[in-house]
Amino acid sequence: MIAVEPLYFAPGTAPERVCFGWLHHAKAGSDTAALICAPIGYEMVCTHRSMRVLAEGLAVAGVPAMRFDYDGVGDSAGGERDADRVSAWLASLREAERVLREKTGASRVVIVALRVGCALALEALPDMPNVTALVMLAPISGPTFVRELQAFARLSSDPAELEWTEEGAQVAGYWISRDALDGLRQLGQRSWTNPGVRTLVIPRDDLASEDPRTTAQLARYGLAPDVRNVTGYQCLMVDPHKSELSAGLRSTIIEFCGADASDAPPLSRDVALPLAKAASAMLNVDGTRVEEIVTRVGPDLVAVRTNPSQGARSGTPLVVMLNAGAVHHIGVNRSHVILARRLALLGTSSLRVDLEGLGDSAVGQGLVAPLLYSTRSLQSLVTTLAELRRERAIVVIGLCAGAYAAYHAALQSQVDGLILINPQTFAFTEGDSLDVASHRSVYKEAANVRHSMYNLSSWKRLVHGQVNVAHSLRIVAHQRWLRARTRAQQWLTQLGAIPASEIERNLRKLAANRTNVRFIFSKTDPGLSYLDEVLSGRTQLLVADGVVGLTTVDRADHTFTPRGTQDELLEVITSWLGSAFGV
Repeated sequence: MIAVEPLYFAPGTAPERVCFGWLHHAKAGSDTAALICAPIGYEMVCTHRSMRVLAEGLAVAGVPAMRFDYDGVGDSAGGERDADRVSAWLASLREAERVLREKTGASRVVIVALRVGCALALEALPDMPNVTALVMLAPISGPTFVRELQAFARLSSDPAELEWTEEGAQVAGYWISRDALDGLRQLGQRSWTNPGVRTLVIPRDDLASEDPRTTAQLARYGLAPDVRNVTGYQCLMVDPHKSELSAGLRSTIIEFCGADASDAPPLSRDVALPLAKAASAMLNVDGTRVEEIVTRVGPDLVAVRTNPSQGARSGTPLVVMLNAGAVHHIGVNRSHVILARRLALLGTSSLRVDLEGLGDSAVGQGLVAPLLYSTRSLQSLVTTLAELRRERAIVVIGLCAGAYAAYHAALQSQVDGLILINPQTFAFTEGDSLDVASHRSVYKEAANVRHSMYNLSSWKRLVHGQVNVAHSLRIVAHQRWLRARTRAQQWLTQLGAIPASEIERNLRKLAANRTNVRFIFSKTDPGLSYLDEVLSGRTQLLVADGVVGLTTVDRADHTFTPRGTQDELLEVITSWLGSAFGV
Protein backbone atom coordinates (compact mmCIF):
# COMPACT_ATOMS: atom_id res chain seq x y z
CA MET A 1 0.00 0.00 0.00
CA ILE A 2 1.32 3.47 -0.89
CA ALA A 3 1.13 5.45 2.36
CA VAL A 4 3.24 7.62 4.64
CA GLU A 5 4.11 6.44 8.13
CA PRO A 6 5.45 8.65 10.93
CA LEU A 7 7.86 6.76 13.15
CA TYR A 8 10.18 7.17 16.08
CA PHE A 9 13.45 5.28 16.47
CA ALA A 10 16.58 5.40 18.60
CA PRO A 11 20.11 4.02 18.24
CA GLY A 12 20.66 0.90 20.30
CA THR A 13 23.61 2.56 22.02
CA ALA A 14 21.49 5.54 23.11
CA PRO A 15 17.82 4.49 23.52
CA GLU A 16 16.95 7.79 25.16
CA ARG A 17 17.95 9.72 22.01
CA VAL A 18 14.65 9.26 20.17
CA CYS A 19 14.65 10.45 16.56
CA PHE A 20 11.71 11.13 14.27
CA GLY A 21 11.20 10.20 10.63
CA TRP A 22 8.69 9.79 7.82
CA LEU A 23 8.58 6.55 5.84
CA HIS A 24 6.93 6.83 2.43
CA HIS A 25 5.82 3.31 1.59
CA ALA A 26 5.73 2.12 -2.00
CA LYS A 27 3.95 -0.83 -3.55
CA ALA A 28 5.26 -4.20 -2.36
CA GLY A 29 8.08 -5.85 -4.23
CA SER A 30 10.86 -3.24 -4.29
CA ASP A 31 14.24 -4.47 -3.13
CA THR A 32 15.68 -0.93 -3.12
CA ALA A 33 14.82 1.87 -0.69
CA ALA A 34 16.02 5.47 -0.48
CA LEU A 35 17.22 7.32 2.63
CA ILE A 36 17.14 11.12 2.40
CA CYS A 37 19.81 12.93 4.45
CA ALA A 38 18.88 16.58 4.84
CA PRO A 39 21.22 19.50 5.52
CA ILE A 40 21.22 21.20 8.92
CA GLY A 41 19.94 24.49 10.31
CA TYR A 42 18.08 26.93 8.09
CA GLU A 43 19.02 24.95 4.98
CA MET A 44 17.01 22.03 6.37
CA VAL A 45 14.01 24.30 6.95
CA CYS A 46 14.21 25.74 3.42
CA THR A 47 14.27 22.33 1.76
CA HIS A 48 11.88 20.45 4.08
CA ARG A 49 8.85 20.40 1.82
CA SER A 50 10.91 19.83 -1.33
CA MET A 51 12.47 16.74 0.26
CA ARG A 52 8.96 15.56 1.11
CA VAL A 53 7.95 16.01 -2.54
CA LEU A 54 11.03 14.00 -3.59
CA ALA A 55 10.16 11.20 -1.14
CA GLU A 56 6.59 11.06 -2.41
CA GLY A 57 7.78 10.93 -6.01
CA LEU A 58 10.12 8.05 -5.19
CA ALA A 59 7.36 6.13 -3.39
CA VAL A 60 4.85 6.53 -6.20
CA ALA A 61 7.54 5.45 -8.69
CA GLY A 62 8.05 2.26 -6.66
CA VAL A 63 10.98 3.13 -4.35
CA PRO A 64 10.09 3.44 -0.63
CA ALA A 65 11.80 6.49 0.85
CA MET A 66 12.54 7.68 4.35
CA ARG A 67 13.40 11.17 5.55
CA PHE A 68 14.35 11.83 9.14
CA ASP A 69 15.50 14.44 11.64
CA TYR A 70 18.99 14.08 13.08
CA ASP A 71 19.43 13.89 16.84
CA GLY A 72 18.55 17.25 18.42
CA VAL A 73 17.08 18.56 15.15
CA GLY A 74 13.47 19.08 14.06
CA ASP A 75 11.05 16.77 15.91
CA SER A 76 13.79 14.53 17.32
CA ALA A 77 14.71 14.54 20.99
CA GLY A 78 17.50 16.72 22.30
CA GLY A 79 18.77 20.14 21.32
CA GLU A 80 21.46 22.00 19.47
CA ARG A 81 23.52 22.65 22.62
CA ASP A 82 23.80 18.98 23.59
CA ALA A 83 27.25 17.38 23.61
CA ASP A 84 28.77 15.27 20.82
CA ARG A 85 26.53 16.71 18.10
CA VAL A 86 28.23 15.20 15.06
CA SER A 87 28.59 11.77 16.67
CA ALA A 88 24.89 11.86 17.53
CA TRP A 89 23.94 12.93 13.98
CA LEU A 90 25.95 10.02 12.57
CA ALA A 91 24.36 7.57 15.02
CA SER A 92 20.87 8.69 14.01
CA LEU A 93 21.79 8.38 10.31
CA ARG A 94 23.05 4.83 10.73
CA GLU A 95 19.99 3.85 12.75
CA ALA A 96 17.65 5.41 10.17
CA GLU A 97 19.27 3.25 7.48
CA ARG A 98 18.75 0.13 9.60
CA VAL A 99 15.11 1.02 10.35
CA LEU A 100 14.45 1.68 6.66
CA ARG A 101 15.65 -1.81 5.72
CA GLU A 102 13.75 -3.41 8.59
CA LYS A 103 10.50 -1.65 7.72
CA THR A 104 10.62 -2.19 3.96
CA GLY A 105 12.46 -5.50 3.64
CA ALA A 106 14.82 -3.86 1.13
CA SER A 107 18.31 -5.32 0.88
CA ARG A 108 19.76 -2.33 -0.98
CA VAL A 109 19.70 1.31 0.10
CA VAL A 110 20.34 4.44 -1.94
CA ILE A 111 21.31 7.46 0.14
CA VAL A 112 20.17 10.81 -1.25
CA ALA A 113 22.04 13.57 0.58
CA LEU A 114 22.01 17.36 0.34
CA ARG A 115 24.78 19.80 1.29
CA VAL A 116 26.40 18.88 4.64
CA GLY A 117 24.17 15.80 4.68
CA CYS A 118 26.60 14.51 2.03
CA ALA A 119 29.53 14.85 4.46
CA LEU A 120 27.62 12.93 7.13
CA ALA A 121 26.58 10.23 4.64
CA LEU A 122 30.19 9.74 3.45
CA GLU A 123 31.42 9.50 7.04
CA ALA A 124 28.82 6.83 7.92
CA LEU A 125 29.11 4.94 4.62
CA PRO A 126 31.74 2.38 5.81
CA ASP A 127 29.31 1.31 8.58
CA MET A 128 26.40 0.63 6.20
CA PRO A 129 27.24 -2.32 3.92
CA ASN A 130 23.72 -2.39 2.45
CA VAL A 131 24.17 1.05 0.90
CA THR A 132 24.80 0.33 -2.77
CA ALA A 133 24.37 3.82 -4.23
CA LEU A 134 24.83 7.42 -3.19
CA VAL A 135 23.35 10.64 -4.59
CA MET A 136 25.19 13.79 -3.51
CA LEU A 137 23.36 17.03 -4.23
CA ALA A 138 25.51 20.16 -3.87
CA PRO A 139 28.01 18.24 -1.68
CA ILE A 140 30.20 20.05 0.81
CA SER A 141 32.68 18.57 3.28
CA GLY A 142 32.52 19.29 7.00
CA PRO A 143 35.71 21.42 7.09
CA THR A 144 34.65 23.38 4.00
CA PHE A 145 31.22 23.99 5.52
CA VAL A 146 32.82 25.46 8.65
CA ARG A 147 35.14 27.67 6.59
CA GLU A 148 32.15 28.83 4.56
CA LEU A 149 30.39 29.91 7.77
CA GLN A 150 33.51 31.76 8.94
CA ALA A 151 33.76 33.60 5.62
CA PHE A 152 30.11 34.59 5.69
CA ALA A 153 30.50 35.81 9.28
CA ARG A 154 33.32 38.13 8.21
CA LEU A 155 31.35 39.46 5.25
CA SER A 156 27.94 39.71 6.91
CA SER A 157 26.80 43.23 7.80
CA ASP A 158 24.01 41.83 9.98
CA PRO A 159 25.25 39.89 13.03
CA ALA A 160 21.68 38.73 13.60
CA GLU A 161 21.92 36.65 10.43
CA LEU A 162 25.34 35.14 11.03
CA GLU A 163 27.39 35.62 14.17
CA TRP A 164 30.61 33.84 15.10
CA THR A 165 31.50 33.60 18.80
CA GLU A 166 33.78 31.54 21.03
CA GLU A 167 30.81 29.33 21.91
CA GLY A 168 29.77 28.62 18.32
CA ALA A 169 28.01 30.12 15.33
CA GLN A 170 24.51 31.45 14.95
CA VAL A 171 23.34 31.03 11.36
CA ALA A 172 19.98 32.56 10.40
CA GLY A 173 18.64 31.88 13.89
CA TYR A 174 20.03 28.34 14.22
CA TRP A 175 22.84 27.63 16.64
CA ILE A 176 25.83 25.43 15.75
CA SER A 177 27.85 24.84 18.90
CA ARG A 178 31.62 24.86 19.16
CA ASP A 179 31.40 21.12 19.75
CA ALA A 180 29.48 20.67 16.48
CA LEU A 181 31.89 22.90 14.55
CA ASP A 182 34.88 20.93 15.85
CA GLY A 183 33.12 17.68 14.93
CA LEU A 184 32.41 18.90 11.41
CA ARG A 185 36.08 19.84 10.98
CA GLN A 186 37.07 16.24 11.77
CA LEU A 187 34.86 14.67 9.10
CA GLY A 188 36.43 13.09 6.04
CA GLN A 189 39.45 11.38 7.57
CA ARG A 190 38.29 7.75 7.47
CA SER A 191 40.05 5.17 5.28
CA TRP A 192 37.82 2.67 3.49
CA THR A 193 37.41 1.33 -0.03
CA ASN A 194 34.32 0.04 -1.81
CA PRO A 195 34.30 0.93 -5.51
CA GLY A 196 31.01 -0.96 -5.88
CA VAL A 197 28.96 1.92 -4.44
CA ARG A 198 27.49 3.76 -7.43
CA THR A 199 27.83 7.50 -6.87
CA LEU A 200 26.04 10.40 -8.50
CA VAL A 201 27.23 13.96 -7.85
CA ILE A 202 25.00 16.88 -8.82
CA PRO A 203 26.98 20.10 -8.26
CA ARG A 204 25.47 23.45 -7.38
CA ASP A 205 24.20 25.27 -10.45
CA ASP A 206 25.25 28.67 -9.07
CA LEU A 207 28.96 27.89 -8.57
CA ALA A 208 31.50 26.60 -11.06
CA SER A 209 33.96 25.13 -8.55
CA GLU A 210 33.80 21.81 -6.69
CA ASP A 211 34.75 21.05 -3.10
CA PRO A 212 38.27 19.52 -3.27
CA ARG A 213 37.91 17.80 0.12
CA THR A 214 34.79 15.95 -1.01
CA THR A 215 36.54 14.95 -4.25
CA ALA A 216 39.53 13.66 -2.27
CA GLN A 217 37.34 11.63 0.07
CA LEU A 218 35.50 10.04 -2.85
CA ALA A 219 38.84 9.06 -4.38
CA ARG A 220 40.06 7.67 -1.05
CA TYR A 221 36.92 5.51 -0.88
CA GLY A 222 37.58 4.28 -4.41
CA LEU A 223 34.36 5.86 -5.69
CA ALA A 224 34.22 7.11 -9.28
CA PRO A 225 31.30 9.54 -9.28
CA ASP A 226 29.04 10.19 -12.22
CA VAL A 227 28.94 14.01 -12.26
CA ARG A 228 25.86 15.52 -13.86
CA ASN A 229 25.00 19.19 -14.14
CA VAL A 230 21.28 19.43 -13.42
CA THR A 231 19.51 22.73 -12.91
CA GLY A 232 17.59 23.08 -9.67
CA TYR A 233 19.82 23.98 -6.70
CA GLN A 234 19.13 27.71 -6.86
CA CYS A 235 15.36 27.29 -6.74
CA LEU A 236 15.72 24.68 -3.99
CA MET A 237 17.89 26.59 -1.51
CA VAL A 238 15.76 29.71 -1.00
CA ASP A 239 13.27 30.81 1.66
CA PRO A 240 10.71 28.09 2.47
CA HIS A 241 7.77 29.75 0.69
CA LYS A 242 9.82 29.98 -2.51
CA SER A 243 11.69 26.66 -2.40
CA GLU A 244 10.72 24.09 -5.00
CA LEU A 245 12.11 20.86 -6.39
CA SER A 246 12.86 21.04 -10.10
CA ALA A 247 11.55 18.37 -12.44
CA GLY A 248 15.12 17.74 -13.62
CA LEU A 249 16.44 17.02 -10.14
CA ARG A 250 13.55 14.75 -9.25
CA SER A 251 13.64 12.68 -12.45
CA THR A 252 17.44 12.35 -12.29
CA ILE A 253 17.34 11.06 -8.70
CA ILE A 254 14.38 8.73 -9.28
CA GLU A 255 16.01 7.18 -12.34
CA PHE A 256 19.34 6.77 -10.52
CA CYS A 257 17.41 4.82 -7.87
CA GLY A 258 16.34 2.40 -10.60
CA ALA A 259 12.76 3.57 -11.05
CA ASP A 260 10.85 5.12 -13.93
CA ALA A 261 10.50 8.85 -13.33
CA SER A 262 7.47 8.97 -15.63
CA ASP A 263 5.54 7.02 -12.97
CA ALA A 264 5.91 9.91 -10.50
CA PRO A 265 3.03 12.41 -10.32
CA PRO A 266 3.34 15.91 -11.81
CA LEU A 267 5.12 18.32 -9.49
CA SER A 268 2.09 20.60 -9.67
CA ARG A 269 -0.04 17.97 -7.90
CA ASP A 270 0.31 17.13 -4.21
CA VAL A 271 0.41 13.35 -3.75
CA ALA A 272 -1.26 13.44 -0.30
CA LEU A 273 -0.30 9.90 0.68
CA PRO A 274 -2.64 8.55 3.37
CA LEU A 275 -1.28 8.40 6.91
CA ALA A 276 -0.68 4.71 7.65
CA LYS A 277 -1.08 5.24 11.41
CA ALA A 278 -0.23 7.64 14.19
CA ALA A 279 3.08 7.36 16.04
CA SER A 280 4.04 8.21 19.60
CA ALA A 281 7.12 8.23 21.80
CA MET A 282 8.20 9.18 25.28
CA LEU A 283 11.01 11.73 25.27
CA ASN A 284 13.35 12.73 28.05
CA VAL A 285 13.20 16.52 28.48
CA ASP A 286 15.45 17.86 31.24
CA GLY A 287 15.04 14.62 33.18
CA THR A 288 11.24 14.49 32.80
CA ARG A 289 9.31 12.19 30.47
CA VAL A 290 7.16 13.92 27.85
CA GLU A 291 4.88 12.25 25.32
CA GLU A 292 4.80 13.25 21.66
CA ILE A 293 2.20 11.97 19.17
CA VAL A 294 2.23 12.53 15.42
CA THR A 295 -1.26 12.35 13.95
CA ARG A 296 -3.80 14.11 11.77
CA VAL A 297 -6.35 16.62 13.05
CA GLY A 298 -9.31 18.37 11.46
CA PRO A 299 -9.98 17.68 7.79
CA ASP A 300 -6.50 16.29 7.10
CA LEU A 301 -3.82 18.36 8.83
CA VAL A 302 -0.58 16.85 10.13
CA ALA A 303 0.15 17.77 13.72
CA VAL A 304 2.49 16.86 16.56
CA ARG A 305 0.92 16.81 20.01
CA THR A 306 3.08 17.16 23.12
CA ASN A 307 1.64 16.00 26.44
CA PRO A 308 2.91 15.85 30.01
CA SER A 309 3.58 12.19 30.85
CA GLN A 310 0.76 12.21 33.43
CA GLY A 311 -1.61 14.19 31.20
CA ALA A 312 -2.34 17.91 31.18
CA ARG A 313 -3.26 19.62 34.43
CA SER A 314 -6.96 20.33 34.85
CA GLY A 315 -7.96 23.80 33.67
CA THR A 316 -4.98 24.38 31.41
CA PRO A 317 -5.63 25.14 27.73
CA LEU A 318 -4.44 23.29 24.65
CA VAL A 319 -1.87 25.58 23.01
CA VAL A 320 -2.07 25.40 19.19
CA MET A 321 0.95 26.64 17.22
CA LEU A 322 0.56 27.58 13.55
CA ASN A 323 3.12 27.81 10.74
CA ALA A 324 5.21 30.95 10.55
CA GLY A 325 5.08 31.60 6.83
CA ALA A 326 5.93 28.34 5.06
CA VAL A 327 8.21 27.04 7.83
CA HIS A 328 6.94 23.58 8.84
CA HIS A 329 5.53 22.80 12.25
CA ILE A 330 8.83 22.96 14.16
CA GLY A 331 8.59 26.79 13.98
CA VAL A 332 11.20 29.40 13.13
CA ASN A 333 14.46 28.65 14.91
CA ARG A 334 12.76 25.41 16.10
CA SER A 335 10.81 27.58 18.54
CA HIS A 336 7.61 25.52 18.48
CA VAL A 337 9.42 22.35 19.51
CA ILE A 338 11.21 24.14 22.35
CA LEU A 339 8.01 25.85 23.53
CA ALA A 340 5.92 22.66 23.31
CA ARG A 341 8.32 20.69 25.47
CA ARG A 342 8.69 23.55 27.93
CA LEU A 343 4.89 23.74 28.28
CA ALA A 344 4.72 19.98 28.88
CA LEU A 345 7.06 20.44 31.83
CA LEU A 346 4.55 23.00 33.12
CA GLY A 347 1.71 20.50 32.81
CA THR A 348 0.21 21.86 29.58
CA SER A 349 -0.49 20.07 26.29
CA SER A 350 0.20 21.66 22.92
CA LEU A 351 -0.27 20.98 19.24
CA ARG A 352 2.07 22.18 16.51
CA VAL A 353 0.10 22.10 13.27
CA ASP A 354 0.94 22.20 9.58
CA LEU A 355 -1.84 24.13 7.85
CA GLU A 356 -3.15 22.92 4.51
CA GLY A 357 -0.47 23.10 1.82
CA LEU A 358 2.33 23.73 4.34
CA GLY A 359 4.97 21.44 5.85
CA ASP A 360 3.75 17.85 5.89
CA SER A 361 0.07 18.62 5.28
CA ALA A 362 -1.35 18.05 1.82
CA VAL A 363 -2.90 20.68 -0.40
CA GLY A 364 -6.37 20.22 -1.87
CA GLN A 365 -6.90 19.11 -5.43
CA GLY A 366 -6.36 21.84 -8.00
CA LEU A 367 -4.33 24.03 -5.61
CA VAL A 368 -0.59 24.59 -5.54
CA ALA A 369 1.52 24.59 -2.38
CA PRO A 370 2.54 26.45 -0.37
CA LEU A 371 -0.74 28.04 0.71
CA LEU A 372 -0.20 31.30 2.62
CA TYR A 373 -3.00 33.72 3.52
CA SER A 374 -5.35 31.23 1.86
CA THR A 375 -9.13 31.20 2.34
CA ARG A 376 -9.12 27.43 1.76
CA SER A 377 -6.42 26.88 4.36
CA LEU A 378 -8.27 29.15 6.79
CA GLN A 379 -11.48 27.13 6.52
CA SER A 380 -9.70 23.87 7.37
CA LEU A 381 -8.14 25.61 10.39
CA VAL A 382 -11.57 26.84 11.57
CA THR A 383 -12.91 23.28 11.37
CA THR A 384 -9.90 21.96 13.26
CA LEU A 385 -10.17 24.52 16.07
CA ALA A 386 -13.87 23.80 16.52
CA GLU A 387 -13.09 20.10 16.97
CA LEU A 388 -10.21 20.73 19.36
CA ARG A 389 -12.23 23.04 21.60
CA ARG A 390 -14.64 20.23 22.40
CA GLU A 391 -11.79 18.83 24.49
CA ARG A 392 -10.67 21.93 26.37
CA ALA A 393 -10.00 25.67 26.07
CA ILE A 394 -7.56 26.57 23.31
CA VAL A 395 -4.94 29.27 22.81
CA VAL A 396 -3.65 29.82 19.26
CA ILE A 397 -0.17 31.19 18.53
CA GLY A 398 0.94 32.49 15.14
CA LEU A 399 3.83 34.55 13.75
CA CYS A 400 3.46 36.66 10.58
CA ALA A 401 1.19 34.66 8.22
CA GLY A 402 0.41 32.39 11.17
CA ALA A 403 -0.83 35.42 13.12
CA TYR A 404 -3.08 36.34 10.17
CA ALA A 405 -4.55 32.82 10.15
CA ALA A 406 -5.03 32.78 13.93
CA TYR A 407 -6.78 36.16 13.93
CA HIS A 408 -9.23 35.29 11.14
CA ALA A 409 -9.89 31.80 12.50
CA ALA A 410 -10.76 33.28 15.90
CA LEU A 411 -13.37 35.50 14.24
CA GLN A 412 -15.09 32.38 12.90
CA SER A 413 -14.56 29.88 15.72
CA GLN A 414 -14.52 30.25 19.51
CA VAL A 415 -10.94 30.65 20.72
CA ASP A 416 -10.00 31.41 24.32
CA GLY A 417 -6.65 33.05 23.69
CA LEU A 418 -4.65 34.51 20.81
CA ILE A 419 -0.94 35.32 20.67
CA LEU A 420 -0.32 37.31 17.49
CA ILE A 421 3.40 37.76 16.82
CA ASN A 422 4.58 40.34 14.28
CA PRO A 423 1.50 40.25 12.02
CA GLN A 424 2.14 42.20 8.81
CA THR A 425 -1.42 42.47 7.54
CA PHE A 426 -5.00 41.73 8.52
CA ALA A 427 -6.37 41.84 4.97
CA PHE A 428 -5.19 39.72 2.07
CA THR A 429 -6.69 39.08 -1.36
CA GLU A 430 -5.96 35.86 -3.22
CA GLY A 431 -3.28 36.59 -5.79
CA ASP A 432 -1.53 39.31 -3.75
CA SER A 433 2.24 39.07 -3.35
CA LEU A 434 3.27 36.75 -0.54
CA ASP A 435 5.93 39.29 0.43
CA VAL A 436 3.40 41.34 2.38
CA ALA A 437 6.22 43.00 4.30
CA SER A 438 7.08 44.92 1.15
CA HIS A 439 3.75 46.73 1.47
CA ARG A 440 4.95 48.04 4.85
CA SER A 441 8.53 48.83 3.83
CA VAL A 442 8.06 52.52 4.53
CA TYR A 443 7.64 51.77 8.24
CA LYS A 444 10.84 49.76 8.34
CA GLU A 445 12.83 52.34 6.40
CA ALA A 446 11.52 55.13 8.62
CA ALA A 447 12.53 53.18 11.72
CA ASN A 448 16.01 52.70 10.25
CA VAL A 449 16.31 56.43 9.56
CA ARG A 450 15.26 57.26 13.14
CA HIS A 451 17.74 54.75 14.53
CA SER A 452 20.53 56.16 12.35
CA MET A 453 20.04 59.62 13.86
CA TYR A 454 21.41 58.26 17.16
CA ASN A 455 24.24 56.29 15.57
CA LEU A 456 27.68 57.94 15.26
CA SER A 457 28.74 55.76 12.33
CA SER A 458 25.66 56.91 10.39
CA TRP A 459 26.67 60.54 10.80
CA LYS A 460 30.19 59.68 9.63
CA ARG A 461 28.75 58.10 6.48
CA LEU A 462 26.66 61.23 5.96
CA VAL A 463 29.75 63.45 6.20
CA HIS A 464 31.55 61.28 3.63
CA GLY A 465 28.65 61.41 1.22
CA GLN A 466 27.69 57.75 1.69
CA VAL A 467 24.03 58.42 2.56
CA ASN A 468 21.23 59.05 0.06
CA VAL A 469 19.92 62.17 1.78
CA ALA A 470 17.08 62.79 -0.69
CA HIS A 471 15.73 59.27 -0.24
CA SER A 472 15.95 59.53 3.56
CA LEU A 473 14.09 62.85 3.53
CA ARG A 474 11.35 61.36 1.33
CA ILE A 475 10.94 58.46 3.76
CA VAL A 476 10.72 60.78 6.76
CA ALA A 477 8.23 63.05 4.96
CA HIS A 478 6.03 60.12 3.97
CA GLN A 479 6.11 58.74 7.51
CA ARG A 480 5.09 62.12 8.92
CA TRP A 481 2.21 62.28 6.46
CA LEU A 482 1.05 58.83 7.59
CA ARG A 483 1.26 59.91 11.24
CA ALA A 484 -0.73 63.07 10.53
CA ARG A 485 -3.40 61.06 8.73
CA THR A 486 -3.55 58.56 11.60
CA ARG A 487 -3.94 61.37 14.17
CA ALA A 488 -6.72 62.92 12.10
CA GLN A 489 -8.52 59.57 11.92
CA GLN A 490 -8.04 59.16 15.66
CA TRP A 491 -9.64 62.53 16.44
CA LEU A 492 -12.50 61.98 14.01
CA THR A 493 -13.19 58.55 15.51
CA GLN A 494 -13.22 59.98 19.04
CA LEU A 495 -15.63 62.69 17.92
CA GLY A 496 -17.89 60.10 16.32
CA ALA A 497 -17.48 61.66 12.88
CA ILE A 498 -16.24 58.37 11.43
CA PRO A 499 -16.76 54.82 12.72
CA ALA A 500 -14.04 52.77 14.36
CA SER A 501 -11.93 50.75 11.94
CA GLU A 502 -12.95 47.22 11.02
CA ILE A 503 -9.89 45.87 12.85
CA GLU A 504 -10.88 47.68 16.05
CA ARG A 505 -14.45 46.41 15.78
CA ASN A 506 -13.18 42.87 15.30
CA LEU A 507 -10.80 43.09 18.25
CA ARG A 508 -13.60 44.42 20.46
CA LYS A 509 -15.81 41.59 19.22
CA LEU A 510 -13.16 39.07 20.25
CA ALA A 511 -12.89 40.70 23.67
CA ALA A 512 -16.68 40.55 24.07
CA ASN A 513 -16.49 36.83 23.24
CA ARG A 514 -13.94 36.46 26.08
CA THR A 515 -11.00 35.86 23.74
CA ASN A 516 -7.82 37.07 25.43
CA VAL A 517 -5.66 38.70 22.73
CA ARG A 518 -1.96 39.45 23.16
CA PHE A 519 0.15 41.13 20.46
CA ILE A 520 3.91 40.57 20.58
CA PHE A 521 6.07 42.70 18.28
CA SER A 522 9.76 43.12 17.68
CA LYS A 523 10.28 46.74 18.70
CA THR A 524 11.27 47.86 15.19
CA ASP A 525 8.99 45.52 13.25
CA PRO A 526 6.98 47.39 10.57
CA GLY A 527 3.87 45.50 11.63
CA LEU A 528 3.72 47.53 14.84
CA SER A 529 3.38 50.81 12.94
CA TYR A 530 0.92 49.17 10.57
CA LEU A 531 -1.24 48.03 13.50
CA ASP A 532 -1.42 51.58 14.83
CA GLU A 533 -2.35 52.87 11.38
CA VAL A 534 -5.21 50.41 10.84
CA LEU A 535 -6.43 51.17 14.36
CA SER A 536 -6.40 54.91 13.57
CA GLY A 537 -3.81 55.55 16.28
CA ARG A 538 -5.98 53.92 18.95
CA THR A 539 -3.71 50.99 19.84
CA GLN A 540 -2.92 52.28 23.32
CA LEU A 541 -6.61 53.02 23.91
CA LEU A 542 -7.46 49.38 23.19
CA VAL A 543 -4.68 48.31 25.55
CA ALA A 544 -5.99 50.65 28.25
CA ASP A 545 -9.53 49.35 27.73
CA GLY A 546 -8.31 45.78 28.20
CA VAL A 547 -9.30 44.79 24.66
CA VAL A 548 -5.79 43.60 23.79
CA GLY A 549 -2.39 43.26 25.42
CA LEU A 550 0.82 44.44 23.78
CA THR A 551 4.44 43.46 24.40
CA THR A 552 7.51 44.58 22.46
CA VAL A 553 10.88 42.82 22.36
CA ASP A 554 14.08 44.85 21.94
CA ARG A 555 16.86 43.91 19.49
CA ALA A 556 14.64 41.40 17.70
CA ASP A 557 14.08 41.14 13.96
CA HIS A 558 10.92 39.85 12.30
CA THR A 559 11.62 36.17 13.05
CA PHE A 560 13.59 36.67 16.29
CA THR A 561 16.86 35.55 14.72
CA PRO A 562 19.23 36.79 17.49
CA ARG A 563 19.58 34.03 20.06
CA GLY A 564 18.80 36.17 23.09
CA THR A 565 15.55 37.43 21.60
CA GLN A 566 14.39 33.84 20.97
CA ASP A 567 14.72 33.13 24.68
CA GLU A 568 12.96 36.38 25.55
CA LEU A 569 10.05 35.58 23.22
CA LEU A 570 9.53 32.17 24.81
CA GLU A 571 9.65 33.77 28.26
CA VAL A 572 7.05 36.37 27.25
CA ILE A 573 4.75 33.65 25.92
CA THR A 574 5.03 31.31 28.91
CA SER A 575 4.66 34.19 31.39
CA TRP A 576 1.50 35.42 29.67
CA LEU A 577 0.05 31.91 29.51
CA GLY A 578 0.75 31.58 33.21
CA SER A 579 -0.95 34.84 34.17
CA ALA A 580 -3.89 34.53 31.77
CA PHE A 581 -4.55 30.77 31.85
CA GLY A 582 -2.75 29.36 34.86
CA VAL A 583 -0.11 27.51 32.86
